[in-house]
Amino acid sequence: EVNEIISAYAKFKVIKNEKLDYYINNTKRKLVKKSENYLYAQTNIVLILNLNNLTDYEKKYIANIYNIILGGGSLETKLYKKLRNEHSLCYNVGSMYQKYDGLILITTAVDINQENFAVKLIKESLKEMENNISDEEFNQAKELIISSLNMSMDNIGRVVDNYFYKNTSDLDDYETRIKEFKNIKKEDIYKFSKKVSISTIYSLVGGEKDEKN
Repeated sequence: EVNEIISAYAKFKVIKNEKLDYYINNTKRKLVKKSENYLYAQTNIVLILNLNNLTDYEKKYIANIYNIILGGGSLETKLYKKLRNEHSLCYNVGSMYQKYDGLILITTAVDINQENFAVKLIKESLKEMENNISDEEFNQAKELIISSLNMSMDNIGRVVDNYFYKNTSDLDDYETRIKEFKNIKKEDIYKFSKKVSISTIYSLVGGEKDEKN
């Protein structure tokens, strides 16, 4: 309805050019590990995940659901449950999908002596994404993103933004996006996970190490 009002009264003159290609196409590469020291009490960890040779559909839809289940959603993500709830390693852990860069960034901060254990648990979470996603995790992720889209449809600023990016990039309209997210199956996530690889592990090491550990 809002789209119809905008079209009826705004009378934008739209000059359609070729779609701009914002994407970086990643391929799997050798893992890089880097560590630096600083003065604070905890060690900050960043893992960069390469998303390799994705289809357009995977970039727009599957990657979003994958990221929400992994660490970009509520307090019930795989990373949060494993690092925070089960092992009390951190206050926060999360992941962020960088659509046009073809990356997912995982960030957390842990006690200096727990760095290796935290990375191990993150790798376990990534492994679970390949074949061990519960129905609850999957359904919650879909509900979260669909709910967010429905709320955006009531925000005139977001509607205008969506209309703009629909004409300059590959962003679909709200109705199409909601339909596509509803149609995603768990097997799509498992297939997508085979295209995910760790490219970088970066640690900003704080404090002094416990020599006993």
